[in-house]
Amino acid sequence: MAEKLRLQGHPIHTRCLEVTVEQPKPSRVRAQGRILDLRKFGFVPTGGDLQGAGVIHDMSIQAEVSIEHRTIELFEPFQQVVPFEASPRTEGESCRDSIHRLRDLVGSSLDGSLSKRLSQAYGGALGCSHLLTLAHL
Repeated sequence: MAEKLRLQGHPIHTRCLEVTVEQPKPSRVRAQGRILDLRKFGFVPTGGDLQGAGVIHDMSIQAEVSIEHRTIELFEPFQQVVPFEASPRTEGESCRDSIHRLRDLVGSSLDGSLSKRLSQAYGGALGCSHLLTLAHL
């Protein structure tokens, strides 16, 4: 007879996702998204280091879309707080290294293939799952 798995404990962190969409002009739509992750307590081993309570991720994207042309006119990601900055431990790599891949999507069409193009440009090891989540929203 299989033993039942007992679930107990507290969440490691809490996530807040905020998305605002407005139309400043008849020809434009502006969207802003923000993801904020807060570790509530304790020390958690992450990437070979101990990280304490506080802000883990504070990232956002500002986008503007041309309604007439259905294209992305502005796509500006920001990473105010990231868990991994460039250091000897990360061999010089940082969460910020691939942010330009999102900016490269300016001019892209808003069509049925946008989600796939976002994932190809910024998914997996090529990007950051947090900003990719915001970009899809």
